[in-house]
Amino acid sequence: MFCSSQGDSCPKQLIPLARSIADAPLHEMPQFSWGSAVLAASYRGLCTGVTKVSAEEPIFVGCPLLLQLWSYERFPVGRPEMDFKPYVQLSADHDDIDRPTMGSLWCLRRPSWVGVQTRKSYHDFVGQFDALVDTDMRWTPYTAADIYARAPSGLSSLCLRDHEYWMTRKPILYDIHVEEYHVHRVMRQFGLYQQTPVPIVHSVEAHVHRWTRQGQPPGSRWADKVRPYVDSWAAALDDVVFEDRPHSDEAFAEYLRWYLPRTRTRVVHVPPEAPIEAVRVSETYPVVRDQNFAIALRFPD
Repeated sequence: MFCSSQGDSCPKQLIPLARSIADAPLHEMPQFSWGSAVLAASYRGLCTGVTKVSAEEPIFVGCPLLLQLWSYERFPVGRPEMDFKPYVQLSADHDDIDRPTMGSLWCLRRPSWVGVQTRKSYHDFVGQFDALVDTDMRWTPYTAADIYARAPSGLSSLCLRDHEYWMTRKPILYDIHVEEYHVHRVMRQFGLYQQTPVPIVHSVEAHVHRWTRQGQPPGSRWADKVRPYVDSWAAALDDVVFEDRPHSDEAFAEYLRWYLPRTRTRVVHVPPEAPIEAVRVSETYPVVRDQNFAIALRFPD
């Protein structure tokens, strides 16, 4: 969950946590917010990954698997073909914690990749992402219907435990890294109204975000520095984003009017009666868009 650039060595700051778990009786297992820690480590990995200037440096640390599963469920770009049959039925008295997750499908079943592979495919992926349209993305892949179709016996109870914290505004932490948690910027992924323009709110000072263990002397008192952010979680449920309006096409149109002047613009053909279909998780490429493009290239008889 916490990949680093140290090869097969474990970061030393994780050893006390692992020891406390290994030594504790089962009924006294220490509870940590692993979900927020993994997300914070991944945010830090993305932040440092996009600022790398040397090919010798690691590209992405944190939890690449989390980012990969997030992408597989949403984008028809770069994901493998999979067997999407529902999970095996479990008995009613099966341990609630030991049930599968939505990501179990991608991790436990054998993927099938396309037969033709291209080297140095970065530009190909960028081109495919640039060509995505609204309906190419699965914005809410964890609806009740999606969950039942994949896991008729239900998911692990850990998937929804602490769900009341999903909308908090408090920063998330891993080790000495403090990362802003901007849930108000991704409201559509919850099926909710997205405010436009997106409010810019900073909850972490710039110098705090630059904290690093590199070059620090042994015995640096990091605990004292991060404690205010840890303690702020005592009031996490008192500082949440509240939004009960559902997403709408009008909200998306408003977002596009704000976004298009701030991004690259590509001119493509759109037929007068272009077929528009919601992408399915089993698709590895949005075929409908190519069909529309083929109409533009068709010569008259």
